[in-house]
Amino acid sequence: MKDNDDFDDFFDGPDLPDKEEPAPPEPTPEEIEERTERENTIDVPRLRRLRRIIAAAALVVLLLMVWLYFRYYSVQSESQVKGYIVEVQRTGRLFKTIEGKMVTEMAVDDTTHFYRSDFPFTIENDSIADIARYFQGRGRKVTLHYKHYRGRLFWRRESHDVVTAITAY
Repeated sequence: MKDNDDFDDFFDGPDLPDKEEPAPPEPTPEEIEERTERENTIDVPRLRRLRRIIAAAALVVLLLMVWLYFRYYSVQSESQVKGYIVEVQRTGRLFKTIEGKMVTEMAVDDTTHFYRSDFPFTIENDSIADIARYFQGRGRKVTLHYKHYRGRLFWRRESHDVVTAITAY
């Protein structure tokens, strides 16, 4: 098959020696000054974009902090419950907490319904835990004043309810 095109083939032509390109002309002092000024100035649209990214990240962090506060640290309700303390124990591997269970007065007095469950709680400090241990299994009715949190943290352990005071009758 014959090649009938009038174009030179890339591989068929003679090897031409490399032509030396002329050296670029020396930049003038004005061109040097303009180039250094361009390199040293901050691009304004880039700076605006960077500020927007930082502001968006700060807003996301702020919203996350507000959500964490309302989820884990804000008290949802403060209440009290009457009953008999059944169990008080120190639990946990890394964070030792004092957990307790109480049979509520309503569960003892109500004879028409089945007994459902105990009232689990976490005790805030050791002095309240000593009072709870004293009343444990004695058959004396006590009132637990507690704060109910929406979320549980591992140093607050298993219960959403943290006892802040105990009053006896």
